[in-house]
Amino acid sequence: SIQLLPIHRQLELIRGAQFSIPQVVQSSLRELIQHYGVIDYTTRYEGPIYRARVSEGPMPFKNIEELGAIPSKKVNRRGRCNDIGESIFYGCYRHDPALSEIEAKIGQRVHISEYKINSPFRIIVLGDMYSFNRCGNATFPTIDPVMLHKMTAHLTDEQKVMAYHLDAQLARILGDPNARSSNYLTTLTLSR
Repeated sequence: SIQLLPIHRQLELIRGAQFSIPQVVQSSLRELIQHYGVIDYTTRYEGPIYRARVSEGPMPFKNIEELGAIPSKKVNRRGRCNDIGESIFYGCYRHDPALSEIEAKIGQRVHISEYKINSPFRIIVLGDMYSFNRCGNATFPTIDPVMLHKMTAHLTDEQKVMAYHLDAQLARILGDPNARSSNYLTTLTLSR
């Protein structure tokens, strides 16, 4: 049977190595995800997606295209889910996390744009298996409770507890407000 201790050991390895040993972080996260799985599916979402950007200077952006994903050639630092030179569109289904993520300073000009996605897209959701099991609802609007039940139906009760625990821990890793201090090593690895 699966025990809680191995998950804690893996998470301790990840936390201890996040500043110095990228290979330990990568192999530990991959092993945990392969064993327990994550919510990964293609969906349609009818609601708005919000994106926030801090203006690059004192003037506002002049063109709507400037509010989208930053072009690859201008990406000069790692982000939560992107490496240097990788363009990625960071969007949220609520505007408050979008604002929180950009870490705007007092006096900076901030732009919030609202998008509508017209085609299906792939999504990976962390934390909703745990949330659904604990509270009876998922936080992301397109999560289907039947799908969540099917994902864990084949697991023993003990394995379900491990899967819910891991899901909650991975959500904490991805949402870590101090992820920048490790150059986003754990969040970038997790997003791959």
